[in-house]
Amino acid sequence: MDQASLLCDGWGNIEDVLNAPINTPAGDTSWILVPLFWLLSPLLLILGAMGTFFQCVFSVYAIGYSCYPSCLFSFDTMMGAVRNGRPWYSALATWRMGIAGLGGLIIRSGRIGQFLWEWETFGKGRWFFHADGVWNWTYDDCVAVMKSHQHRRTAFTCAEAAVPDLFSKGLLIFLPNPA
Repeated sequence: MDQASLLCDGWGNIEDVLNAPINTPAGDTSWILVPLFWLLSPLLLILGAMGTFFQCVFSVYAIGYSCYPSCLFSFDTMMGAVRNGRPWYSALATWRMGIAGLGGLIIRSGRIGQFLWEWETFGKGRWFFHADGVWNWTYDDCVAVMKSHQHRRTAFTCAEAAVPDLFSKGLLIFLPNPA
């Protein structure tokens, strides 16, 4: 089979995909914040370690204190950052949560250990918070979510995907499924 028969005009050019601007840059992932990250890295490592080892600290980083409702819209929690569109001033919350999650992956021997720990952190109920969103763990709940209307975005497992750097913006898994 020759190379010409493998080409399709509808697929586009890989160079165009790789050189295209990123579609979904959140404010807290801006390149201009990189020097600030390195400047604050000693503090972030300490805060991240606290979130790695202590469930109460991890839950505060993720969703804040349950005693005041404004935490849902604040910039100092991961949930607040996500609900506000992850602006640049929520970078500290995003970095702190990312370091705590990475530390958890390392000390708990992978994703399943981290997911079980996070599920336990939030009371072993039907729902728990992970990365940028809410998760469930029962088969029936997963099926119900998959069959319902979903407002999807370019993300995998509640974490923003690098589009178009690694993934095409028109992938089926990124498209909404109106009920």
